[in-house]
Amino acid sequence: MFKYRSLNISFYFFCLLWIANDSIFKVLYPGWITGKISDVIGLTLTPIILTGFFSLITKKINQTMIFWFAFSLTNLVFIWINLSQESNHNFYAMIGSNESMNLADKSDLYLLPVAFFSIYIFSKSRIFFYNSIPKKFYLFILPCFALFNTSYPHGRSNVEDIFFLIASAHDKIIQIEPKEVEVAENTFTFKFRFIGKNNESTPISLEIPNGIEPCPNPPNPTKDIGNGTNSYSEEYQGKFQNYKIDISKSRNFETIEKTSDCNGTECSIDLQSLNPGLYFWNVRIKYLYLSDCQLYLENFLVTQEVHSFRK
Repeated sequence: MFKYRSLNISFYFFCLLWIANDSIFKVLYPGWITGKISDVIGLTLTPIILTGFFSLITKKINQTMIFWFAFSLTNLVFIWINLSQESNHNFYAMIGSNESMNLADKSDLYLLPVAFFSIYIFSKSRIFFYNSIPKKFYLFILPCFALFNTSYPHGRSNVEDIFFLIASAHDKIIQIEPKEVEVAENTFTFKFRFIGKNNESTPISLEIPNGIEPCPNPPNPTKDIGNGTNSYSEEYQGKFQNYKIDISKSRNFETIEKTSDCNGTECSIDLQSLNPGLYFWNVRIKYLYLSDCQLYLENFLVTQEVHSFRK
């Protein structure tokens, strides 16, 4: 009895971690670790959760057959949504979801062997699938919620609903394309997404005051600082101008090989001048702001996970 209780506790613990990771940690700390946590837990628990769900509505089919169907379905879908961004979009369009933050990542396919842990878990927990329907419902209500939560169209970016974490949220850029791919074309459309700390889809823009005493009239010419050393914060909020994409051979962007202004979150950039090699890219936001009677134009870096592409 103790081993079943321990298994049950572990199952619920990982479901709660899955919910917290997808609803909170992915929003506040987007990156490789939070992405892989979701994939590992999802690959392991989804076949078990689907087996529990299907066993609620099927009584005549052997539980082992249901599990192998759920196991195969989980892995096939996981492969499908990570083969390419096109196949990812096609899958979510097929199920009627308007999810726009799911990204195909071929590196996730290396996690497929993790799915075999679900076989071990099923072999140890098979007794649970022969419980009565009320007991099954009690056992799988939280796991099912965890599975729905990771698939909900806007769940991962809805920081406003997590009221106790709003104060610690940050503005961030989610890089979408290119992401660790070979770029053969001379022109490529870079895609990214801005997520404000209060879930804004564009940077905050304020009007710049003028005619403030004792500032000189006419005002001094605007100073274009270019790339600033500071990260974007409320202290520097002014009038949002546009985005800038910097491309560098260095992950630390010590030198810039190419830069381009972008008026939206999709930006076509001519890469013809770049020599073959590995390049990193990041997104800055250009602001016009007033400080001590002087107008400044500055490109502020926004928190983001930097991705690369090969030309």
